[in-house]
Amino acid sequence: MTSEPPSEGKKIDLSAAGESSLSEFVRRRLPSEKEVEAFEGYVEQENKEEEIKESLNEIYNGTGQETDIKRLERRKKRGFLFWFFSFLIFSFIAASAAYSAYYYIFTATVDASALELRFFGRETVRAAEEFNYEIYLKNNTNSPLLDGRLEVAYPENYIFYDASRPPAEKKSIWLFARLGVGEEINLRIRGALIDAANGKNVANAAFTYHLENFSSEFKKETSWVSTVSGPGFTTKLDYLANILVNDKNEVKFIFSPEPDNRLSAFRLVISPAENISFDPAKSLPGDKNAVSAGADIWLINLAADTDTSLLLPLTFTKKLNAQTEQEVPFRFEYEDPDGKWRPFYRDQLKFAIMKNDLNMVLLLNGSRANQAVDFGQDLHYAVSYANKGESELKDVVIMAVLNGEYLDWASLETSSPGKEKGNFISWSKSELPALAAIGAGHEGVIDFSLKVKTEDQIKPGVSHSLEAYAQFNIGEQPKVDINAENRSNVIIATVNSDLKLQEEIRYFNADNIAVGTGPLPPRVGEQTTFKVYWTIKNNLHDLTNIKVNFKLPLHMEWAEHERTSAGNIYYQPEERAVIWEISRLPVAIFRSDAEFSLSLTPTAENLGKIIVISNGAKISALDNETNQVIEKSTKPKTTKLEDDSIAQTDGLIR
Repeated sequence: MTSEPPSEGKKIDLSAAGESSLSEFVRRRLPSEKEVEAFEGYVEQENKEEEIKESLNEIYNGTGQETDIKRLERRKKRGFLFWFFSFLIFSFIAASAAYSAYYYIFTATVDASALELRFFGRETVRAAEEFNYEIYLKNNTNSPLLDGRLEVAYPENYIFYDASRPPAEKKSIWLFARLGVGEEINLRIRGALIDAANGKNVANAAFTYHLENFSSEFKKETSWVSTVSGPGFTTKLDYLANILVNDKNEVKFIFSPEPDNRLSAFRLVISPAENISFDPAKSLPGDKNAVSAGADIWLINLAADTDTSLLLPLTFTKKLNAQTEQEVPFRFEYEDPDGKWRPFYRDQLKFAIMKNDLNMVLLLNGSRANQAVDFGQDLHYAVSYANKGESELKDVVIMAVLNGEYLDWASLETSSPGKEKGNFISWSKSELPALAAIGAGHEGVIDFSLKVKTEDQIKPGVSHSLEAYAQFNIGEQPKVDINAENRSNVIIATVNSDLKLQEEIRYFNADNIAVGTGPLPPRVGEQTTFKVYWTIKNNLHDLTNIKVNFKLPLHMEWAEHERTSAGNIYYQPEERAVIWEISRLPVAIFRSDAEFSLSLTPTAENLGKIIVISNGAKISALDNETNQVIEKSTKPKTTKLEDDSIAQTDGLIR
């Protein structure tokens, strides 16, 4: 779009808009030629002054001071050595930086500790029982493993048999040249442990290796602990602790195998002493499994289910020193596949050597050994005395000393009347005329008995052990001195735990609720069920291997509905037996209960009769304190329901 020209005849008035810069410039006159020349001359003069100023700066220093041209500095040129060493330093820095970068990048993707090593076996084993150690290796890193070395440090009492991979060295080292990414290795090691009961046996597995393209060595370790529950048999010792010099004595070893015993053959080694003379060992009648293999060594071969006994005659020829006591160490050893004998049990025979002429022996229930007894049991003691000297002994006083809170002194009975005073009984020539003079070679026996108190007389915090020994002195007054040489062997009788089994057979429970079904009294041809309740109580010692066994009479049947507060209860159809098993019963759990049902369907021949429902249940348990198996039983129960006062039945079959 174009602007239209102003119409003719119309004037533009510039003055009306006011004066502008342009109007001022238009009115200014143009410069003359002289003025132009003068301006150009001025510019030229300014340029010359600038050039002079720059020239002066080259002569003077930056501070305005004149440069001292008399003092000159010579700058040396950098030589070959400078550049050579500079190159070396630069190369080292560059290499270090490259290695650091490589190490960071490499280790960021490869975790050397990602190797998986697992080592496990059996927690509890019998002595000589074969078991496996299992070792599992897996390379979970992102790099192959090189120069792998697996070394297993076995327990001291471990016997190596074989392994799924043959070892490279010493039956304990395996080598692996390369283990790829994700590769697995399973290793089984078969062997056995020979150790005493409760021995802790630690095995350690260590694996050392390198990562591919990596110079550092890495190591990973783990371990496993196995406990030996026992040698698989028990050992009882029966011998006189107090013996006379030059008097022949016998030590009786009794070996009793336990279920699942794996250690059937071993040897007995007795450490020799200069004052002990061993006669040839004797096997008891019927025992041909204990054979002498040297002066101090005997080979033992245990039978599977019967005791093996060894009688070891010995004589002390003198006392080694002024001390009365002498310990004779012995050990059991097992022969490994390499023919090496390994000890697995150590103990000591402890004797008191005396020079007295009167030899005394104390027996409890026919044995000289320590033993376990039950509450209410009769304790039958016998004091045997014999003059082993060459001269007559006159005015002898014999004493039987008994210590223990559970002895019922009111029940004391003696074959020869004696004097009871405090904790001992004494016999002198007044009570036993034979003690007035005991000739050389003469001997005699004094018998007495008393009971152990019953369970209801238990006092908390009182020792459950009963100690007894015999002692003599010359003169009419008894004098007790346990440290004297004139005493017999000491017998310790430990009271078994107060284990009780209660059995109730009911149709109604204590709350008058029917827990049985069917007619009561039972009727011919009709089924009646009864509920059997068992209660185990125990307060003194921890028990293990508790087992209740109840065999059903032929006319009774298992009716299920079993329940127990501890352990397992089940029925064995082949044996027609109800079994209740509890592995461990600590004293903190003083009561355990079980129940089940039995059914009865009388036949015509049962009419008008009372039928036996239970012949009695039997309970057995191992007392951890006395190491004795406790066995008890309940009384028979019939259809009269002796424990159910609510039923009020005569028990006769209708």
